[in-house]
Amino acid sequence: MIRSFAARNLSARQKSNIRNIAFSLGGYIRRAGRGAGGRSRPGRWRADFLQIGANDGYLSDPLNLAFFVTKLTGTFVEPQSNYYRELQKTYRGFPGMVFLQCAVAAATAQ
Repeated sequence: MIRSFAARNLSARQKSNIRNIAFSLGGYIRRAGRGAGGRSRPGRWRADFLQIGANDGYLSDPLNLAFFVTKLTGTFVEPQSNYYRELQKTYRGFPGMVFLQCAVAAATAQ
């Protein structure tokens, strides 16, 4: 019941903070790293990603935990300047990350 409440009502950042506190108190065991394919292979592979519409890196981001666990490298694309700045703050200090502030479209506007 507590888990379903947390899944519905807490942000990814709040859940991450709770997991970190529980881990430091010995009440949580971290799962092995999972890559984009879902297989657990930490330390034996490298994967690159391209995330379009990365937002701030926390808000409903399905890859956030993977970045912290497996040290993925790749490119974030976020056109909105306020989210772009927060995204850079979220992943500062992570080597191999590229940040692009642009929009992606099928054709250019004329």
